[in-house]
Amino acid sequence: PMSPPLAPRGPRTPHAHRPFVAATPPVAAQASQLSPRLFADNLDVAKEAQPLQLPQQAAAPAAAQAQAQQQQQQQQQQELPTLAQPSTHTTAMGQHQSQQTQLQRPSPVSPPGSVAVHAGEQPQLSREDMDTGSESAESMLQQLVFLKARMVQLEHDLDTTRCAADAAAAAAATELEEARRRAERAERRADELEARATELESKNLELEGLFKSEQQLRRKSHNLLLDLKGQIRVFCRVRPPSSREHGEDVVTVCRDAFTVEVSRAHVGFDGVPRPEKKAMQFDAVFGPSALQEEVFREVEDLVQSAVDGYNVTILTYGQTGAGKSHTMTGPENGPEELRGLLPRSFHHIFQNIDDTSQATKYLVTGSYLEIYNEEIRDLLSKNPKEKCDLKDHPTSGVYVKDLTATMVNSVAEMNSILGDGLKNRSVGATNMNEGSSRSHSIFMVRVEQCGKGADGEDHIRVGKLNMVDLAGSERQSKTGAT
Repeated sequence: PMSPPLAPRGPRTPHAHRPFVAATPPVAAQASQLSPRLFADNLDVAKEAQPLQLPQQAAAPAAAQAQAQQQQQQQQQQELPTLAQPSTHTTAMGQHQSQQTQLQRPSPVSPPGSVAVHAGEQPQLSREDMDTGSESAESMLQQLVFLKARMVQLEHDLDTTRCAADAAAAAAATELEEARRRAERAERRADELEARATELESKNLELEGLFKSEQQLRRKSHNLLLDLKGQIRVFCRVRPPSSREHGEDVVTVCRDAFTVEVSRAHVGFDGVPRPEKKAMQFDAVFGPSALQEEVFREVEDLVQSAVDGYNVTILTYGQTGAGKSHTMTGPENGPEELRGLLPRSFHHIFQNIDDTSQATKYLVTGSYLEIYNEEIRDLLSKNPKEKCDLKDHPTSGVYVKDLTATMVNSVAEMNSILGDGLKNRSVGATNMNEGSSRSHSIFMVRVEQCGKGADGEDHIRVGKLNMVDLAGSERQSKTGAT
C-alpha cells in the first residue's frame, strides 16, 4: 500500500534530529498480514540481506530530509564570521544567499508517496540517518525473531495440548468402553437374578402350599392323638418330704410311670396293725426327683392345641403345700430350670408364632382373675379387690364382664402381666405353707390367628389356654387356716 502524503512542515531548528520511525507502522502492518510460514521465510531473507535495503516508502522521506539538513548545515557554516578573512566572509555570504535563494525556490509538486529528486541527482544519506535507519531495522528484526520464536513455542504448546487431548480422549474412550462392558455384565447379571428370583418365588409358593397342607395334616394327627389319649387326663406329681416331715414314714411310692402306691397302717379286729397298700393309675406319674421341664413336656402338646385353635384347660389341685403353685408358676425370680408351666407355655406360644409363615397374623392377649370367697376379682385392673360379674352369652358362652385383656407381643410382656397379677393375688400363711394361695386363680391366654388356607381364602382361628391354680383342699383343723 502507498504511504499517506506528507504534511507541510514549518521551519526547522538548527541541529534538530528527528527519529527514523516513519517506516515502522507500514512494515509492521505488512509483517502482521503474512502467514506463519511466509513470515518465517521473509525473516530468514531479511537476515541474509547485505547491505540493509530500506523500503521505498521509508527511504524517500528520509533522503529528502537528509538533503535539507545538509544544506542547512552548509549555510550555517558560511554565516559564521571570520576575523582574518573579511572578504572571504562576504563571498561566503554571497554564496549562502545564492544557495538560500536556490533552496527557497519552489519545486514542482510531487504526487503523494513519491520523493522529489532533481533529474540527474542521487539521494545522499548522512551517516547519522543511516545509523538511525539501521537501528530501526535491527529493532524490527529482533521483533521478528521474537515473534518467530513465540510462534514456534505456541506451535509446540499446541502440539503438546493436542497430544494430551488425544491421550485424554483415548483414555475416556477406553473407560467408556469398559463402563459399557460392565453395564452389559450387570444387565446380564440382573436378568439372571431376576430369573432366579422368579424361580425361587415359584418354589416358595409351592413350598408354602405344601407347608399349609402339612400343617393341616399335623394339626389333624396331633389332635387325633390327643383324643386317643383322652380329652381329660390326670397326672400325679409326688413332692419330696419337707424339713418338718423328716423322720416320718413315706406313704406314697411311685411304682412305675403310670402307678402310684399308697400305704397306711390298718388295725384289724384283733387289734393287730397291718399295712394296707393301695395302687392308683394315672395318665402320667412324676416322682419327687422330677424336673419342671419333664412336667411341661407332658402338657406341651396341649399348649400346641391351644395355638391351633382349640380350648385347653390345665389345672392343679391338691392339699396346701403339695406344690400346686410351684408347678404352675415356679418361684418368683427363681432360676431358669425352676420355671413353671405358665412361663414355659408363654415361650412355646411365641416360639411357634416366630416359626410360622409371615403371611399368618397373630393376636395374643392375656387376662388374670381370681375367685376369692365366691367373688370374681380382676387381678390386672386398677382396683383388684373390686367384684366382677359373670355373664352368659348365647354364642360365645360364659364370660366375665369388664375383664381386662392386655395385648402382648413377647414373652417378656406376658411375664410382666403375670407378675402384676401375682402381686394382687390373695395369699396367707398356714401351718402347711407360709405363702399359701387362699383363692382359685385363672390365667387366660387367647390366641387369634388369620391366614390363608388351602383354598386360598383367609381363615380365622381362635384358641384359648386356661391355666388354673386351685386353692388347697384340706381340713381346716390340719392347716389352721382362718
